[in-house]
Amino acid sequence: MKIRFASTLTPAHQHDCDTCKYHGTIKVNHKTFGGDNDLVDLYTCDEWVIARYGVDGDYFSYDADMLPEMDNKRCKIIHKALTEKHEWNAQTIKERLLVSDKWVTEGVIRIFEYQTAEEQNNHVTAEDNGVGFNGVDAELLSSYAEFAMKTGYLTKGQMVYARKKMLKYSGQLAKIANSKMMTEQMKRAA
Repeated sequence: MKIRFASTLTPAHQHDCDTCKYHGTIKVNHKTFGGDNDLVDLYTCDEWVIARYGVDGDYFSYDADMLPEMDNKRCKIIHKALTEKHEWNAQTIKERLLVSDKWVTEGVIRIFEYQTAEEQNNHVTAEDNGVGFNGVDAELLSSYAEFAMKTGYLTKGQMVYARKKMLKYSGQLAKIANSKMMTEQMKRAA
């Protein structure tokens, strides 16, 4: 069984617990979970594992300590997704950016976060360090990132421009996603 991640940056469904830790969104056959779509957000909260899969707040949860005793297809899929290494590449990131406004919005924010504090404050690129926005995009995309961090979205006009521009940052976003996954796996292994 191959687990396909759809996101490690942003959940597909609304989740109302501030203490839950988001681990990523997987794509599964919607009949497996019984939801109305095929995207399942994975969270951990204390000893609980939560899989949110429905647009109406549907979820499945279990105590992680009980996993060895459970013979449940959903649990096995979730466990595999949480423990298996997943590699993102520029192409898979581009595919997501082309179809998902959430990915574009989160991507703009993530790249902005890699700007230095001086670059963020001045909306420029001051260092040639291979991360963050390039000099041409820094002013406008930094303002978009700040807007998105305040509102949680980009306007339709911003989205058109941001989607086009963010495609060239897909390599950086892949590195960010992979480093985040690696960090999460190292924490779980410890």
